[in-house]
Amino acid sequence: CHKSGNPAARNAAGKEPSVTGELEAVNRYIRLHQHTFADRLLELLRIPSISTQAEHREDMQAAARWVADQLCSAGLHVELLPTQGHPAVFADSSPHGQDGPVVLVYGHYDVQPVGDLSAWVSPPFEPAVRDGAVFARGAADNKGQFLAHIFAAQAWKAKRRSVRRIWGHSCSASRTASPAM
Repeated sequence: CHKSGNPAARNAAGKEPSVTGELEAVNRYIRLHQHTFADRLLELLRIPSISTQAEHREDMQAAARWVADQLCSAGLHVELLPTQGHPAVFADSSPHGQDGPVVLVYGHYDVQPVGDLSAWVSPPFEPAVRDGAVFARGAADNKGQFLAHIFAAQAWKAKRRSVRRIWGHSCSASRTASPAM
C-alpha cells in the first residue's frame, strides 16, 4: 500500500479537465460507492474504541488498523505512528514530497464511554438505522465525519488527483500528537 501520488488525469486532448468536470466525476464516484461507504461506517461503529478505558486498548488498536486499512485501500501511503497513548494514523498520497498545496485533515477514531446503557434505545456498538439516520456511539462524533473525509479522499484519489495529508488519532491522546507529526 506504499504508493506514490498519481499525476493529474488528462483528457484526450492532453489538457487537464476543468474543476467542474473533476467535481462531477468525484460526485459520480461517491454516488456509485455510497452503499459501500455506508457499510464501512457501520463496520467502524461496531468497534468499541473507548480510549479512556484500559479494557478497550485492543479495540483502539483494532480501530487504528481499520482506519489504516481504509486509507491503504484508497491508494494512500499509510503509517501507524506510536504515541504515548494510542496510535496515530497518517496517510499521504505523496510520501516522497511533491510541490503543491497541503491539506491536513484531522479526525479521531475513538469515542467517549457509553454512560447509562438504559438510556440507549439500541446497543451503542450495534449501529441502528432509523428514519434514515444512523444511531451508534461515535456516529456523529467523530467516526462518521472522519470517514466522510476518508471517503472523499478515496473518491478524489480514484479520479487520479493527489491527496496530500490525512491524520487520524484518538481524541483523548491529542496531546501526544505533536511528536508524531
